[in-house]
Amino acid sequence: MSAEGPLINACLIFLRMQGCWVDRLNTGAMRIQARGRRDRFVRFGRPGMPDIVGIGPAGHYIGVEAKRGITRVTPAQTAFHQEIRQRGGFSAIIRSVDELVAAWRARFGSVKGAWT
Repeated sequence: MSAEGPLINACLIFLRMQGCWVDRLNTGAMRIQARGRRDRFVRFGRPGMPDIVGIGPAGHYIGVEAKRGITRVTPAQTAFHQEIRQRGGFSAIIRSVDELVAAWRARFGSVKGAWT
């Protein structure tokens, strides 16, 4: 599990309690070795995509990037989150569930469940 794994799991629980349909999104690249053929390099996801993506209760796009410790937000992540916001989606780059709750409350006014 990544350093962000426990934070991502807690965020998924919170977002699902708010009525969101969300999942963890892995991005990156890997080399695939095929017997008798050339190796292939395969990318999955787009640069800057958030750790958590989904659809909110009102049908808007959800994108949450979780950071731990001193990890920095990349320019691609900043650009991706700006695009989400410009198109009316909910976007947050957070270091704790409390930051996600605050961002949710700032956008939607209230939260459901134990985080009230």
